[in-house]
Amino acid sequence: MPMFDSPLSEANMKSFRKGWGILVLVTLLLSACESTIDTEISRLETEISWIETQNAAAADGGVDNGASEIDSSSTIDISGKWNSSLGWLYDITQSGSEFTWIVTHQNITERASGSISGLSLEASWSDPNGSGSGSGVIVATGTKAIRIEWDNGVIFTKENQLPPAPAVPQPEQNEPAVPQPEQNDGNVGQDGNADACQAYDPLVMVSPNPGKHSATTTFSLSGFLPNELVEFQVNFLANGFEAFYKDLYVDGNGSATIKLNWEASDENGQYRVRVIGSGNGDCPGKDADEAFIIEGEYQTDVCQEIDPHGSVDPFEGPHPTTFTFIISGFVPNSTLRFEVRRFYPLEKVYSTTLNTDGNGNATIKLDTEATDEPGIFTADVYSDECEFVLTLRFTILD
Repeated sequence: MPMFDSPLSEANMKSFRKGWGILVLVTLLLSACESTIDTEISRLETEISWIETQNAAAADGGVDNGASEIDSSSTIDISGKWNSSLGWLYDITQSGSEFTWIVTHQNITERASGSISGLSLEASWSDPNGSGSGSGVIVATGTKAIRIEWDNGVIFTKENQLPPAPAVPQPEQNEPAVPQPEQNDGNVGQDGNADACQAYDPLVMVSPNPGKHSATTTFSLSGFLPNELVEFQVNFLANGFEAFYKDLYVDGNGSATIKLNWEASDENGQYRVRVIGSGNGDCPGKDADEAFIIEGEYQTDVCQEIDPHGSVDPFEGPHPTTFTFIISGFVPNSTLRFEVRRFYPLEKVYSTTLNTDGNGNATIKLDTEATDEPGIFTADVYSDECEFVLTLRFTILD
């Protein structure tokens, strides 16, 4: 993953210029086109000038719409709502150098916690399908973060807060083209290891097939590149209508599982699922597809009529405190799993089961103990019958 370098001081700028000088010299020796060399030199000088401008602005009290020098004694503020390259909206809560987030997508709730050190951060997350961890680099203006780049390729951004890119001179028309390397036939990686790339054989399986209009269809992906970004498409073959689309990352084994619940407006008939791999730095992406059928009358599912919600009273309190959790809107006369987790470090500290009444409601009270450490906690209420998770947050104060 890219490592953060602090803005260049005057002494470092000289070394920076020497470094670019070496790069230009190598380019001069290797390039067969003098005009292309001049364009490259001009581009590099423009980037150096942009960095000098940012440092000068930082010395005068800040950089306008750009990355600025950070006081090592300050903690970067990453709190707030973030867009992501996954298409999900993340709401980050921060306390000092520690942060948490909860994001719900497709009825799946992901919980995460982490810490910040300078312009680097680490996080651990989990959802009902598993858990993981990663690290990232922060791009900030002053002490306010405007972009986060994670080591798995996911990028968090805030609207209208991206740093300006330096202008890059464009080559004049009719300039000789830069010589290109010869193209290789077949699925050959950049390292020339054709066998390694050809070993990946993506597959998507549909279950059940045929499927019922009022049931859940499960798509199992396998054989993709580890942690590869893929496009998941489902189309109705009769008219080409796109019934579902999603971008997602497969896991480290090249696998993923997606479950779809059909709606009353979805037509019966033949569909096709197509999964398109994006590849990586060494191997090109491959596709996998499969046809399947949806049939039968649409029937209202009890799970599609529920409206789970809840509250915690009080929202926060010191020891000793009795927290009351009021749960509503679940399937009547059903059994729920109730689990409490500490956000940082991420660990489960309590679990039990709840039975809803004839209206789908339940209540549980928890008393803090002397051994309970202060911090942020989540209470997750699971309906295994409907594959739904309701998450409530509360805080034990010092």
